[in-house]
Amino acid sequence: MDNSKLKALLENEIKLYEDDGINGWAEADRELCEYLGDEGFSKTILALIAENERLGRFENAYTEWSDKTEWVQASAEPRDLGKHRADVLKARIDQLRAQRDLLLEAAVLDAESIDTIRAECEALRKDGPRLAFLMQDIDGFMSGSLDRYDHTASVMAERENMAEPTPADELEGFRRCIDGAMTKEGQANG
Repeated sequence: MDNSKLKALLENEIKLYEDDGINGWAEADRELCEYLGDEGFSKTILALIAENERLGRFENAYTEWSDKTEWVQASAEPRDLGKHRADVLKARIDQLRAQRDLLLEAAVLDAESIDTIRAECEALRKDGPRLAFLMQDIDGFMSGSLDRYDHTASVMAERENMAEPTPADELEGFRRCIDGAMTKEGQANG
């Protein structure tokens, strides 16, 4: 069925009824009935009702979509203007996913940083007794017979191909020097 032809016939029927009353309507109705054929009027009405119901479901879906996405329209930014709401939503979701990925990556880095900080704290905890020992008699220790360079040399001997001590070697040598002095004091006091 040609909906445009049916529409034209119905509009003509209405116009003739308005212009000529019942006589005009009867002529237009005859043309409409000829176009629709036997039982065509009833079938056409049922088809239009079915189409109206079908379109009503789309209207309901559109209304629900529109209601639930009104916030997108209300929070539109200049870059969103002229875009379909679905496109704006997709762009925002993509942006949020990218931010989530960056945050997850940062969280992994932070977990690694936490492990590094924990290791540094543990090293500092081990240095705590050494520092306490030094603070008891700093002058006597520094002027004493302990030679941190001997201990630094022992650290270097543990490594191959080292001509000059590194700051880490010197620090480790100094730690060994303190540990040695603490051991000697503990043996003398024990």
